[in-house]
Amino acid sequence: MAGGIGLSPFLAILSDILHRVREGKPCQSRNILLVWAVKKSNELPLLSTIDMQSICPSFSNKVNIVIHIYVTRESDPPVVSLHLF
Repeated sequence: MAGGIGLSPFLAILSDILHRVREGKPCQSRNILLVWAVKKSNELPLLSTIDMQSICPSFSNKVNIVIHIYVTRESDPPVVSLHLF
């Protein structure tokens, strides 16, 4: 779970997982669920700071990543759900 800028440490962990998978190193985390809450939708581009495809081109065949994003301080906050598999 991450709140706002708290996503940054998670991205570092995710990057490490993807590097391990790419290099064939042992990795227990093959099913990942990220729940991220942000105040405003303008914070959403932070998620794009990690290019999962360039780190591990075939990650979708090896790691199941589900992301739920909640925008909390906008009227009619959208709930974004991504499934990267």
